[in-house]
Amino acid sequence: MRADARAAQASQHPGVSLCYPDPARAVGGARLGRQAAADIGIAAVRERFGLPEEFLYELCQDVNTIRYRQSIVADLLASDELCAVLREVRPMLRELAYFRTTRKEQSAPLQQAVWRLGELETYVACLQRLADAAALPDLKSDGMQALLAFVRTRREDPVYQRLVKELPALRGGLKRRASVSIGINLDDQLRPAEATLLAVHDEKFAERPLLSRIFGAGTPYQPVASIKRVAAMGSLLGDLDRILGAVARPLAKALGQYVRLQVQDLLSLEREIAFYLGAAQLFAALRARGLPVCQPRLAGAGDRHLQVSGLYNVNLALGASEEAARAIVGNDLDMAASGRILVLTGPNQGGKTTFTRAVGLLQVLAQAGLYAPAAAAAVSPADVVDTHFPVDEPGHAEGGRLAEEARRLASIFASSSEHSLILMNESLASTSPSESLYLAEDVVRGLRLLGARAVFATHLHELGERVDAINGEVAGASRLVSMVAGIETGASDNGSNGEVRRTYRIRPGPPVGLSYARDIARRYGISFDDIRAQLAAKQDSAPQN
Repeated sequence: MRADARAAQASQHPGVSLCYPDPARAVGGARLGRQAAADIGIAAVRERFGLPEEFLYELCQDVNTIRYRQSIVADLLASDELCAVLREVRPMLRELAYFRTTRKEQSAPLQQAVWRLGELETYVACLQRLADAAALPDLKSDGMQALLAFVRTRREDPVYQRLVKELPALRGGLKRRASVSIGINLDDQLRPAEATLLAVHDEKFAERPLLSRIFGAGTPYQPVASIKRVAAMGSLLGDLDRILGAVARPLAKALGQYVRLQVQDLLSLEREIAFYLGAAQLFAALRARGLPVCQPRLAGAGDRHLQVSGLYNVNLALGASEEAARAIVGNDLDMAASGRILVLTGPNQGGKTTFTRAVGLLQVLAQAGLYAPAAAAAVSPADVVDTHFPVDEPGHAEGGRLAEEARRLASIFASSSEHSLILMNESLASTSPSESLYLAEDVVRGLRLLGARAVFATHLHELGERVDAINGEVAGASRLVSMVAGIETGASDNGSNGEVRRTYRIRPGPPVGLSYARDIARRYGISFDDIRAQLAAKQDSAPQN
């Protein structure tokens, strides 16, 4: 087909997309890097639920596209029947792709015709089920309405309607060619000498082989299963080719009138349906654990908002039992003008890393057009989501790991803007505390100057104590705020600070590093009281002279 004819055909039969409002302008944003995907844990979610990378890792910044997807997710979550129909359609679309990609591999004319017939049969069945899906009651999304209009246009095409009527006859013509009879002449020693094609039958050959009937079923003679060397075998095969060619010609001619019925603009739906079905599975799994999911409210990119209530980490929830998942602590987050850069401190295993990852997971899911793991959320699209997490890199010479960390940090600043989200977890921890604090302070100063949204999770409590001073020293559109990974400190009988309990709540507040140190000392028995009691017990148990 000529290029201008193909263009005319495409204009007459525009495709449809469930991920883009206008398939002709389906231009994605920047992609989430593989390291960032692994750091925040979205790679594990993608693998578990079979979510295609092209939609999940695309940092879509077009609000209309994100809303288009959100409304389709809402339809799926409200309709188990829609999910069931789409699960039926997916293998049909894969089969269509198989027919299309392998048709040219069929060399014989009859095989090519049969392949095309199978493709058209699958196409008809697929359109029927897509029509069933899009016509389900109470579907509200523009995407499902666009699918319904697309399918209706295809099925109203007179050529398509003629195909539907003629498919039974086309299939029947093939089925009537079920078997052939071959005559074999034997020589004077009963060896095959010649073979010829006698007849073509409409039914499968089911009679007992000739030699079995002559000699009886219990004889040592076996039916002739194959003939390896027969005189004039080429003539026999030529006869077969002519017979099968005669079958192929009318079938190919009949199928020729449907040449403009193309299937390629349906094929992209398979990946899109996989995306939505995987998302529906994800949210069903979270809801089954008693956890909320919400449709995020979209703020403008220029607002640089990330406001969330009841945020939790998806992977933590999925890895827990249903009972344990219900006890997961949700946290609130407000990255607005009053504090877009969170300097997060807290005890080891207090939830800093889990929270930092949860922020990234929510941002990526929201920009993909999916629901958010939270009770409520308002999200501005980010142009970049980048991470700086510890990476095990053995074999570096002394100072090599710090140099690598510095290079990665420099690349983040080079690729980010005020619309970016940057997540840092225990960055610059590979050097001495004094050097680490000096470098970390410069990094958060740079984040303030850049104006991005960021989480800087760190063991450097002194950095959290410096946020007000840094806000006063450096001009910028993003203020720093100190956040604390939750602890509760009880009071002991003597009035001193008691044991520190991790609550996993992340709240604004100044660092309380001394409490963490006391908790560690108490946990490992190296507080002064513990050491004094140990020495006293040792002295009491010593033998007396």
